[in-house]
Amino acid sequence: KKVLVFSAFIFASFCSSFGFVSIFSVLLLLRLCNSPFNSLCQASAATIATNIIPRERILEGLGFYNLTQTLSYAIGPALALALIDFGGYKTLFLVCGLFSFVAVLIALSIKYRPPAASDQAPAATLYKKSPSLEQSGTISNRAAVWSAIVLFFVMLGSSGIVTYLPTFAKNYHIANVGLFFTVEAISLA
Repeated sequence: KKVLVFSAFIFASFCSSFGFVSIFSVLLLLRLCNSPFNSLCQASAATIATNIIPRERILEGLGFYNLTQTLSYAIGPALALALIDFGGYKTLFLVCGLFSFVAVLIALSIKYRPPAASDQAPAATLYKKSPSLEQSGTISNRAAVWSAIVLFFVMLGSSGIVTYLPTFAKNYHIANVGLFFTVEAISLA
């Protein structure tokens, strides 16, 4: 949980600062520093979710958890375009940072205790057929939902930034923006 809160906070701070940069090398440096915290945030949120979701429902629970990332990438670009139309790129970056700060607040509210080694289920038990959502009526441990919501808000901001960064660079006459995505890919690896 500490890693999730810390990485989400640093990620949010970097996201908020993108709109104040007009020098390409500084933009690259910010993204290079930002991407590892994005990775840490995603990995720690996934760890919390997998530790909270009951073992007999792990595949179903992770399916719902991963749906939040897909939804954020579906909603983020349209929301980003609306924000750009409303208030420009600085507004986009500030709101994306705000979404990430909301993720920090949600992460702080997660009640999580890492499992003891004796609580770990053998890998073979993870693939037993679990009852469908229709049969059970709900995900049996709602605490895992908070971890998914954190990921949703982090990725919602990230998707808007990544989608419209080339246009931002063009408007501010920042050349070689493709290098930004190369740096991002290397730092996420």
